[in-house]
Amino acid sequence: MRVYAGERQIGFSPISSGKRGKGTPQGIFSVLRKYKFRWSNLYVGEPMPFMQRLTWSGIALHAGELPGYPASHGCIRMPDVFAKQLYELETSDRHVIIADNPAKPEAVKHSSLFRQSGRIEARKYGISKTNPPLRVLLTRLTGREKLTNAQNILNQLGFAAGNADGYIGRKTWRAIYDFQKSAQLLANGVLNDETYLALRSSSGVEDYPDGHLYVRQGYKPLFDAAIPLANPDEPLGTHLLTFPEVQTNRISPQWLSVSLENETSRAGLEAFSRFTIPDDIRERIEYRLEPHSSVAVSDTGLGPETGKGTDFIVVTKQQG
Repeated sequence: MRVYAGERQIGFSPISSGKRGKGTPQGIFSVLRKYKFRWSNLYVGEPMPFMQRLTWSGIALHAGELPGYPASHGCIRMPDVFAKQLYELETSDRHVIIADNPAKPEAVKHSSLFRQSGRIEARKYGISKTNPPLRVLLTRLTGREKLTNAQNILNQLGFAAGNADGYIGRKTWRAIYDFQKSAQLLANGVLNDETYLALRSSSGVEDYPDGHLYVRQGYKPLFDAAIPLANPDEPLGTHLLTFPEVQTNRISPQWLSVSLENETSRAGLEAFSRFTIPDDIRERIEYRLEPHSSVAVSDTGLGPETGKGTDFIVVTKQQG
């Protein structure tokens, strides 16, 4: 394990990760809760000193035995002294990256990156001075995003699809079925390509954007929107850009970029630049931008670990 403050490495420790069949998931996580001592809810009698929770499905950092090989049930075990030192740092809401290869942060600057705005009063958006970090996820149009778009269109057309959450429920199935009948398509309640294209045509939106943007703050969703993505057939990779606390140039702020699958962390900036973010959405983000805010870029869309009480959790390799 490596610990960074900005670009500077401040800590290093051996760890023990998940054993075969209980492998530690990989991806981008955040410290959601901290407990000085806690017993495992999943494995009776398993102590978890200096626990820092990463998911609500049971993955955490904590002190534990290091036998020299992967031995945990999925958590990351650390030596007692190191676990205590890490616990005492200000790690709440900070990101944790789990990957096969070392992921080193690198400073990047570009005019397209978000910057804190001061042109109008922040109260326009009802913002206080002590907001938690903002979380942005940029992704391609996956199946869930496509279904969310379809639900929005169905509701606009009066077919009552329910909440646009990207999941098929009874209301959404019925709305798709009724739309298919009205459009003289095969009525089976399945959102196939023919139905999706017909929905887009009925809404007057023939060319729907290939990218999607989600925004969360304080472990809750704020808004999301379909946005253009250049070269949508090319992979984005998995990247994290974070907004440091200290900024010397407000016009061209410095961000920290980490890439999970590329040799250079600047690949995160290149992936970010492929998205076209409309001015009104950019303004809403920049008025909420706080130190330690972040932008995750991923091909996999809104994953199942992201939900109530979490930041965006981007899983690149499942537990197993």
